[in-house]
Amino acid sequence: MLLPRLEEIRRALTPFHFFNAILALAFPLLRSSFLCDYVFATEGNERCEIDSIAGMFLFIRADILAGTIYILACLIITVLFPEPAYNGPEQVTYFQGSQLFEELTRNRNTIWIIQFFTTWSPECKHTSPVFAELSQKYTLPNMKFGKLDIGRWSNEGERFRVNAHPMSRQLPTICVFK
Repeated sequence: MLLPRLEEIRRALTPFHFFNAILALAFPLLRSSFLCDYVFATEGNERCEIDSIAGMFLFIRADILAGTIYILACLIITVLFPEPAYNGPEQVTYFQGSQLFEELTRNRNTIWIIQFFTTWSPECKHTSPVFAELSQKYTLPNMKFGKLDIGRWSNEGERFRVNAHPMSRQLPTICVFK
């Protein structure tokens, strides 16, 4: 039971998670009494008051320059360190175009568990490790796992009635075909 937890911890030790943790803790650390006098200098040497967590919603409220720097840091970190995609073991067949429809009509004795996904959807990225783990555990000769990128093959998404619109709540969609 301990090994999967270590694997999850290892997956979280990426530059993406490290720099986002720094950004999340930046405001509370800078508003601490030790650093506050240097970063947010006030007239008359008034002592800085530590705001509650609910009051720390924007750097801009404290200082325009600090808020601008924080926003730029967020943008730079988002561009330089995107959220890593899952790259572990899996037994998943990736379909392109009409290959899925052809496979479903050609081989009716196989049960297919298909994930319709897009590369830009955070929810799809978050379900990828779970879907891969399920494919490792439960793939059989008569039960297989597959994926179809409906962001790339939108006409196939329409064929299976899966909406790939950015405002759609249908992503990811997992279907079982018997």
